[in-house]
Amino acid sequence: MAKYEAAILDSTKSLELLEILSFPPTSPNASPSASPAELRNSNQSSLFLKLYLRRADCYAKTDKWEEAVRDYRVASEINPEDSSMFFFLFFHFFFPPFLGGFG
Repeated sequence: MAKYEAAILDSTKSLELLEILSFPPTSPNASPSASPAELRNSNQSSLFLKLYLRRADCYAKTDKWEEAVRDYRVASEINPEDSSMFFFLFFHFFFPPFLGGFG
């Protein structure tokens, strides 16, 4: 479990840094808040997608379902053509204990 918690922290920090680099804040106190559409259209969209999916998987493996679904939804908005996110969303929502055994 500890390795998934560490991966969540690492992914979160990576997402924060990537967002700052991709969308520099307009003022020193502004926090980054790019929309999924902005993430999709950025030069780093594939990296954003990978980080959101990695963090979502780790959230699911630590039974943090709300956080997992949130990140899967963002990932599905970054890459709407990939139907695998809808598969994960469906099964994580309806069969969470079943999928928890895969990791």
